[in-house]
Amino acid sequence: YLDLCSVGEFNNPETSAYSIILRLREVYIMNCLLGKMKHNNKDFIEWLKKFVDSSIVDSLYGAYLAKKESRKVPKIRLEEAYAGLEFLEEQIKKVLKKLK
Repeated sequence: YLDLCSVGEFNNPETSAYSIILRLREVYIMNCLLGKMKHNNKDFIEWLKKFVDSSIVDSLYGAYLAKKESRKVPKIRLEEAYAGLEFLEEQIKKVLKKLK
């Protein structure tokens, strides 16, 4: 989907932000369960900001919240969506390694 955005076939990568944040939350919860730690939203945001630029996290999370709350979703840059997706891919690989 993001590749289609980059060639101009779609102009709303912000709709991907919702999915990216949900998947990142899943990975965060898996990491917490594997590490026998409690998970919460505040720590989830802090965890994201340790690895992804704070402004990108704010943008993606803002789009996620707007979509979740049925509000108008703010525009995000395609590069922000890619950054979130790349981090998600890295984290999935790490979780899979832990499970082996």
